[in-house]
Amino acid sequence: MFATGNIICFKTLSESFRDKNKYEILKKLGTTDLEIGKAVSKQVGMFFILPPVVGIAHSIVAISVLSDLMKCSLIISTITSIGVFAFMYGLFYIFTRRKCLYL
Repeated sequence: MFATGNIICFKTLSESFRDKNKYEILKKLGTTDLEIGKAVSKQVGMFFILPPVVGIAHSIVAISVLSDLMKCSLIISTITSIGVFAFMYGLFYIFTRRKCLYL
């Protein structure tokens, strides 16, 4: 989880660093810092939302099949794992967004 979060974080930061000139051009054209901040937040959010959504959907299906095979409920552990996963990815998102805004 940490490795994946770090990879996404560094990939996003490197792309933002390459796009720095584009943001400067947008500022010269009259785009406000707030508008650029919203655009950056949405762009970074897409990188951090899609992988967990796919992973969570896959896990829910796999856990439901496993629960049926084992004839026991794994709902509490699944919800706990998803919560921790979402919390950690949320922290990576906040960190990455802040770094992208201050490049």
